[in-house]
Formats: sequence, structure tokens, C-alpha cells
Amino acid sequence: MSWYVLQVHTLRELEVRDDLKALGYQAAVPREMTIERHGGVWRERERLFFPGYVFTELRMTDTDYHRIHGVDHVLRILGQPTPLDADEALYIEMLSITDAPLNPSRGILDGDRIRIVSGPLIGKEGWIIRLDKRQRR
Repeated sequence: MSWYVLQVHTLRELEVRDDLKALGYQAAVPREMTIERHGGVWRERERLFFPGYVFTELRMTDTDYHRIHGVDHVLRILGQPTPLDADEALYIEMLSITDAPLNPSRGILDGDRIRIVSGPLIGKEGWIIRLDKRQRR
């Protein structure tokens, strides 16, 4: 079985995920809880990692292809359909271990290095591309 990416109507990602699960497919919409400042107040908000996309794991047969295209709000299967490579699939599995949104990781800055002490990025310091102290991300 391989992971495929579905492009869907924006704001319909969770609905498509639930429809795919009802059809017996494994589907994921990676989400996270973020802290955002709005009106001078810091608030927690749920945010999608990939707005407009749903990830599904399946064997791409002709039947599966047509069943997925029959789901409301699915626009297309990306890549003719081509499955994700192993590294990308591992990343999606890590982000969607549960259906609940991921909580932010907590870290400690040591000069130019960061050490993650809690959250989904623990032990994956090499994956961190950018840190924005002002936005707390």
C-alpha cells in the first residue's frame, strides 16, 4: 500500500477524510494547534499543515481510482496518480499518528542550536528548517 495526495476543495479537507474513511480507506489530514496573536491577545488555533490536500493510503486499482473520484469535493489525485516516496510517506505518517491536532513542540535555544524538550519534533532537531521567535513558531 502507498500514500497518495488528493487535492480537494479548501475547507472541506476533514469532510473528505471522513468520507474516505466511511469507504474503508485510511485517510489523514495533518493538523496542529498554533499560538497566534490577534488583537493583542495570544490565542490557540487549529491549523492545517497542508490546506486543500488530503492524504490517503491504498493500493491504486481502477476501482479505487473511480471510487475516490466519486467522493464529493475531491478535485484530483496528484501525480497521474503517483504515490509519495518513502521519506514523504514517513513524514505524513509522523504528522498523522492520531486524528487529533498536534500540540506545539517546546524547545530551548542554545546559541544557534535548538534542543526540543517536548512535542512531536522531539528527537528530530535535524528536520527543523526555520525558527521564528517573534511568532513563537
